[in-house]
Amino acid sequence: MPCSKKFFFRRNPHRKYKKLFLIIAEGLTEKFYFDHVKKQFGANINIVNNRKKSAPKHLLKLLNDKINEIKLKKGDEAWIVVDTDSWPQEQMEALNNWEKDNHHVAVSSPNFEYWILLHYEDGNKIQTSNECSIKLKKYGYDKNKADMDNISKEMINKAIERAEKKEKEELVNFNYDLTYANTKVYKLVKSIVESVNLVKSHK
Repeated sequence: MPCSKKFFFRRNPHRKYKKLFLIIAEGLTEKFYFDHVKKQFGANINIVNNRKKSAPKHLLKLLNDKINEIKLKKGDEAWIVVDTDSWPQEQMEALNNWEKDNHHVAVSSPNFEYWILLHYEDGNKIQTSNECSIKLKKYGYDKNKADMDNISKEMINKAIERAEKKEKEELVNFNYDLTYANTKVYKLVKSIVESVNLVKSHK
């Protein structure tokens, strides 16, 4: 009786490790958003929100505890996502001092919803949280529902593009009004998208 052949598949030795993004944020909106990004791109994201103690110093402690618990590997990234509309400058400075190597801070001014707005439009001349909310309502966005399902990959990539453009404009235009809204969340999201694309290219 002939022996049945067995087939063995070699694992790709060059397959890239899917880096982990450990994210600590203030509220539920951020968690809903990054859970959506995780689903859209298949990214390795661990998002924790700390609504009861959302001051920067508490977020920083929580993140350090999580880093020790998870044991981040080389190449993994730890991020704090925070707004400027709730906290005094001295508390924000503690976060800036913590930022180094694979530790990052994504600050939005006035709030995280400004980053959401950039998925829909350029978000020009926004200065307050209320102005941001009014704009978002035009697109049917309800912060209380935090429904992210209508945000596509294309919209996410467009938001990155818009935020980068604004940052460049701020750097080169000496007359740029620094009271206008801005966000560094794009740096986190861009890093997530690039890491996913890198893994796919090595499959």
